[in-house]
Amino acid sequence: MSQTVCCVDIGSSKILAVAFSRQGSELKVLGYGAGPARGVERGLVTDVDRLAGALDYALQRLERETGERYQDIILNIGGRHLTCSSSQGFVKLLPPDQKVRSSHLLQVVDHSRHVGLPAGYEQIMASVREYRLDGRRQVTRPLGMTGDRLEVLTLLVNAPSQELDQLQAAVEAANRTIVDLVPSPLAAVFGLAPREMREEHALVLDFGYSTTSISVVRHGTVAFVGVAPVGSHHITKDIAALLQCSEAEAERLKTQQAHVKLSDIVADEAVEVVQNEGEPARKLKRRVLCEIVESRVRETLAHVRRLVESEGFSTQGVPVALLTGGGALLGGMDAAVEQELGVQRARTTWPKLTGMHARHLGVPEATVAVGLARIALEEGVEELQPARDSAGWRERLRAVWAMLPTGSK
Repeated sequence: MSQTVCCVDIGSSKILAVAFSRQGSELKVLGYGAGPARGVERGLVTDVDRLAGALDYALQRLERETGERYQDIILNIGGRHLTCSSSQGFVKLLPPDQKVRSSHLLQVVDHSRHVGLPAGYEQIMASVREYRLDGRRQVTRPLGMTGDRLEVLTLLVNAPSQELDQLQAAVEAANRTIVDLVPSPLAAVFGLAPREMREEHALVLDFGYSTTSISVVRHGTVAFVGVAPVGSHHITKDIAALLQCSEAEAERLKTQQAHVKLSDIVADEAVEVVQNEGEPARKLKRRVLCEIVESRVRETLAHVRRLVESEGFSTQGVPVALLTGGGALLGGMDAAVEQELGVQRARTTWPKLTGMHARHLGVPEATVAVGLARIALEEGVEELQPARDSAGWRERLRAVWAMLPTGSK
C-alpha cells in the first residue's frame, strides 16, 4: 500500500477525512477536511445519497487543502450491529521441524476463519490473539522458529452484508473507492500512542457521539470488541429535556459546566441556564446539572460492563482503562469509570502526530482516524487473499497481529 493514505472516520455527528504519511516511526498529518455527518445514525447508514454527499464534502475540503486527489479511501465501520467471535486454526508444518514462514501464518489464520456466521453477516477483520508453536504460546510472530504444528487463536469481527452494501454504494456515489474497512473499536485501539498500545491488559473505551466503542486488550492483542448504543449526545439530549433548554445550550452546559463526580461539586455552586433565546439566564444549582450527567454516564458504563461480561471477560480489577473520543473529556469521567467498572486506573489518551494540523488532530476525537492510518501504514497487518482471484476489498480479510507486543520497545 502507498505510504500516503486517506482515512475517513464516519461518525454520527461529523465526517473527518485526513491524509497521513509515515515519517519514521511517527504519523505525519498532510491535511484534513471535516463536515457534518448526513445519512448515518448510531453507526448505521440510513440514507446512501446523503452519506455520499457528506463524504464528498469532507473529501473535497481535504483535497483543496493538499492539492491532491484521493481516489482510494480507508473507512471505519461502527454501530452495535458489529459482532465478534473467537476461533482457532492450525496447520501441520511439513516436513517436520521446519522454519515458520509468512505463508504459514497466513494459512493458519485463514484456517481459523472457517466458522459459521450469523445469517447475512460477513467477516471484515481478524485480530490475532496468540500463536502457539508445538503448544508453546508465542508473544510475537514465530517467524523463523522451527516446529511441527502451528496454532492460532483469532478474534473475528463481522458486519451485516446489507450495511457493507450501503457503505460501498455511498462511497461509489461519491466517486471514490474503498480499499480497506476497519471496525471502529479496533481503530480506536490502534489510534492510541505506542506507549498505551503496549498495555498487557487494558480496556479501551471510545466515547462517541451516539455510541461507545469497547475493546479489551489482553497480553498485547485485541481480545474483544463491542459497541454500546449510548454516546455523549444522549447526555446533551437529557440536559435539554430536563432543563427545558435548546440542545445548543445543553451542549454548552455539558462541555463547560458538567462534571460526572458529584463529590467534587460545591453544594451551593450555581450555573446560568438560558431556557429561551432572548430571555435572561436563570441560575441553577450546578449539582442538578451534574446529577443528570452522572445518571446517563452510569447507564453507559452499565452497558459497557454487560457487553464485556457477556463475552466472558470482566472489567473488575483491570489494570487500566484508556479513554478516548469526545465524551472522554467530560470532567470526572476517569473517576466514574474507575468506580462503575472497578478498573484500577482510568486515563484519557491523546494520539501522537506530527506535521500540519498535528495540534488540532492530536485529540481524543480524532483517535479513530489515526488508528485507520496506523493499520494501513504500520507493519503488523497481513492481507489474507481468498481462494478465488479478486482485488475487491470485500474479497480479502485484514489480519492484525502483534502490533501491541508485550515488552516491545
